[in-house]
Amino acid sequence: MILKNRIYQTGTSEWYRMMIIAFLTNGVGVFGTRIIVGWNFAEYKFQYLVYWYGAGFFLALLLLLRDGVSFNLREMTIAGLMGAASVGGQLSLLTALERGIPGHVVFPIANGGGLFLVALVGILLFGERVHGYGIIGIVLGIAAAVLLSLP
Repeated sequence: MILKNRIYQTGTSEWYRMMIIAFLTNGVGVFGTRIIVGWNFAEYKFQYLVYWYGAGFFLALLLLLRDGVSFNLREMTIAGLMGAASVGGQLSLLTALERGIPGHVVFPIANGGGLFLVALVGILLFGERVHGYGIIGIVLGIAAAVLLSLP
């Protein structure tokens, strides 16, 4: 029983570490888009996305290789599709800002819309219940979208 608890605790701490990394890097990526547009560097959006997603890809690859994780085609396909959707979303966000749509319109739709859609799908399709931490996460996501939309 002690061994089982140790394995569970190690898995839990690893999960928390990965969620913190995802939270911070996702937030920094969106914050970077705000800076690029605010400083009138929107013409460098492709370079920004290549560097940002490339760095994330290689960091994840190094961590996975260090831990000896094996890859299978299904997981790599899903990860590739998720990455392509994320790049497409960031590119659309930057393009909208570059074309003059105000940030107080773009950021809430891009970020709040995704947050709302994920929560809705989780609740309606997968029957997930939103508890305290989930509500806090949704509120923080909405607060971040509001802060990013301020001029």
